[in-house]
Amino acid sequence: MKTNIDLDEQLVKQGFAITGLRTKKELVNFALAELVKRNTQKDLIRSNIDCAISIMAIENHLTLYHCDRDFEALSKHTVLKQKKLNLRINNK
Repeated sequence: MKTNIDLDEQLVKQGFAITGLRTKKELVNFALAELVKRNTQKDLIRSNIDCAISIMAIENHLTLYHCDRDFEALSKHTVLKQKKLNLRINNK
């Protein structure tokens, strides 16, 4: 698809330096691919501690009560039983 876009010159220079790519087309396509990749990986766990806590809950047949979206993602791919808490703090 052909298009004309106005790119931030500093970001383009930084992008070339980071990636080693040589053309703006390559750089834009790379950036778009990374955006899509990150969006599709948003369910990936970001913490080893979350994994360890989940393993303990699974091994002990416990329901894990939490306020952390990583546990919801883990429960989609494991037998982890979890319940998200909706905690609200009232300052009255």
